[in-house]
Amino acid sequence: MAFVSKALLLVVMLVFGWMYINVSNLVKGKKAHDNNSASNNDLWGADSANADVPAGEGKGSPSTPFLAYFDGKEYKLENDILFGRPTSFNAKYEIAKQKYEDGLVSPDLYKISAKFTPTNGKLLFQIQEREIEESFFKWLKLRRVVHPKNTEIVADSDYTKFYVLKRRGFEESLVLPTAVMTRKGVDIAARVVGQQLVWQQEASDNDKDTAIRFQKNDSVEVIFKNLKKNVAPFLVTKSWFRDCDWIPGYSDDWAISNTFVALFHQRSPFGNIKTATLLPIFLGFWLLHKIGLGEGAIAIAPFFFGYQVCSLIYEYKDAEGSYQKVAVSEPRAWHYNNEIIGLPKESILSDGELRLRITSTKRHTLGFVGVTQQMKDVEEKQFTQEEVRLSRAYHHRLKKDVTRELNNADSEYVHMVTGDVVDLEFDASNMPIGEDQKETYVIQSSGFYTALRPEYRQFADDWQTKRAAEDKKRRGQLVSISSYK
Repeated sequence: MAFVSKALLLVVMLVFGWMYINVSNLVKGKKAHDNNSASNNDLWGADSANADVPAGEGKGSPSTPFLAYFDGKEYKLENDILFGRPTSFNAKYEIAKQKYEDGLVSPDLYKISAKFTPTNGKLLFQIQEREIEESFFKWLKLRRVVHPKNTEIVADSDYTKFYVLKRRGFEESLVLPTAVMTRKGVDIAARVVGQQLVWQQEASDNDKDTAIRFQKNDSVEVIFKNLKKNVAPFLVTKSWFRDCDWIPGYSDDWAISNTFVALFHQRSPFGNIKTATLLPIFLGFWLLHKIGLGEGAIAIAPFFFGYQVCSLIYEYKDAEGSYQKVAVSEPRAWHYNNEIIGLPKESILSDGELRLRITSTKRHTLGFVGVTQQMKDVEEKQFTQEEVRLSRAYHHRLKKDVTRELNNADSEYVHMVTGDVVDLEFDASNMPIGEDQKETYVIQSSGFYTALRPEYRQFADDWQTKRAAEDKKRRGQLVSISSYK
């Protein structure tokens, strides 16, 4: 009887969740209409609940720890790191740790775009934990790649490898979309049809004319034509995360979600509750869908099935007209980041057309999207790579050297909480660079992050005052979405 009650409770929660979401949407829609009745496209204009106004320093911000580099005078933010695949985040520390230690989270791989030079024979970086969260680093590696000047390095979306591509040939091979259709039937392809846009790294919330600016849960259909049917396509993207309010926050704030997720994984005399409750849950979703309330059910699904990460979801339309998910990408917060996503041959329809649906779970910006079917890596003999030795890592708050931990010599994690900084010193390489060559650095990081637990709450009390000037300036230009979270 208790089990049946729990199952019915889940279905009831779906209905109440839908009611809450739709009532709040009505209120927000009324606000949007009153404030800007001329706005008719919520994909790149003002959000249906908010105008694009500065967030202020008191708001939240994008997540994961940040990497900063020393430019000879000061440390400057490069981008956020520790993006594992499929995700390195869980709000509950025990679950995040278990998933990582079970081998379910692969390392992050990021190409550093900034240019820097050694200081006294050392390459200087910092890991900065700038959010209300905890991060746990198991290891970190810096690689130096020496390659021809006419080539560029781009990581694949799974972070398992990087490509060294001849720039001109790669640009010429790119097929640009013939249409990018919003849900309202507006074609905005003109925003992303310049090949030169693929390399631009600087991000701004004012790039309305040269990017697709998603609102929360927006989607577009991207159409490519005249592709070769028997050659696998590669999707080339450039994105960044402009949602200033999503952070893990305090673990107590996740208590309700954790309660439902824990219930879903408990065992009962009837077996695993996950299995036992699937039928009533899916019946509830089906019922809501049949009476036209399906969107409400989908919106609260994360309460039962897990957490919704900040992602761009890529799906291709197959020959039967169904969409098949091919990749989930987590845009980074500080600069645009390029990724290459391999698509199957069957994603190209018989007429040479490729249709992609791109859905954004948060406020992301897509600065470029294109396809190439001529992905030719530079032969390995044309570039060299070496691991750069980490000679020193110093944790400021703990006043402790953590070099052994980050070199994976110990079983311990490097634990960081809000406001923590770890100095990194790498030995600069002695390998020479030819006149027709250049160097690029890629960094790998492995670990996980989670919401801030109560015992570490004290460190977040003055977290805003610890932000660098460039961080405060940038966050003042971002957009608050707290009123419709």
